Amino acid sequence: MYWAHKASTLCFPGQQVLLDAVAMSDAASHDSTSLIPHVNRLFALHPDFRGVVKRVLDDGAADDQQLKDTLQTDFGIELLAPINPRARQPIRDDLPRGMDHITPRARRLPSRLPVDFVGCRHDTNRFLFRAPEDTQGVPVCQACPLRPSATAARTATSDHGALRAVAVDRSEVPSTFQRFALAMAQRTAIERLHKLMKYDYGDERLTKRGNDAFQARLDKTLLAMHLILAHD
Repeated sequence: MYWAHKASTLCFPGQQVLLDAVAMSDAASHDSTSLIPHVNRLFALHPDFRGVVKRVLDDGAADDQQLKDTLQTDFGIELLAPINPRARQPIRDDLPRGMDHITPRARRLPSRLPVDFVGCRHDTNRFLFRAPEDTQGVPVCQACPLRPSATAARTATSDHGALRAVAVDRSEVPSTFQRFALAMAQRTAIERLHKLMKYDYGDERLTKRGNDAFQARLDKTLLAMHLILAHD
């Protein structure tokens, strides 16, 4: 048998150096509950970070509009988090002809075949979708009467507001955009940091049970990591 602990950790993705780590009082608590208190704690410890940090990358547990609004209002920070499909419902109303629904991940389904997101028209505030191609490079919508021509793939547009309820929210980098994927790719830094903490600094080997002992281990890890950096 093993006992487990949960910690909230913060780092800059380009550095992968531990900025702060806090033992959560209840391992069953939702991951999103730690973000606002931890950001407050970080700015109290390092006030020079306030105004410098413009974006936070988190996992799907932080896919919550109220949490995003609070970070933006209180700190001027944009929160990027992958879509949590369990917290969202498909859109089935007021869709173009031939479209069945929009999934929680903002993909349109014409006759249950997913179509590709290709961009947006900023002047009209509409997102653009296009039918994908098969393995031969031919559009899969060959039999669709709504195709613009015999060679072109079926396209469709959607108002920003319709998709906002599912995936776009009020983010400057909507989750359907490639920019979002590029930004979120940096979040793997936290996994590398966790590996460093657990296996290189020994955080997985606790000799005492309880949050106080776990927090002491995290504090030692933070101190050791920065002493090594200062020595180098």
